[in-house]
Amino acid sequence: MALSNARLKGNLKTLFENMEANGDTRDEQLDWFCGELAKVLIDEIKELRIQYSAGLVAPSGGGAVTGTITHTVN
Repeated sequence: MALSNARLKGNLKTLFENMEANGDTRDEQLDWFCGELAKVLIDEIKELRIQYSAGLVAPSGGGAVTGTITHTVN
């Protein structure tokens, strides 16, 4: 799956809608919100896909590849 503006927007909207129900004080609500926000952002970043198209060369005798990667981010 690729990054999705609509999915992220929906998840953020849900967080805002549920914030007041998750804590008795504003500070507790903010702690809950920040924890959930971190999860949403990390989950979205995990969906990032890099599509390699060209640019790296592997030495014939083995070893690290070299070059400049040509890619697209989805």
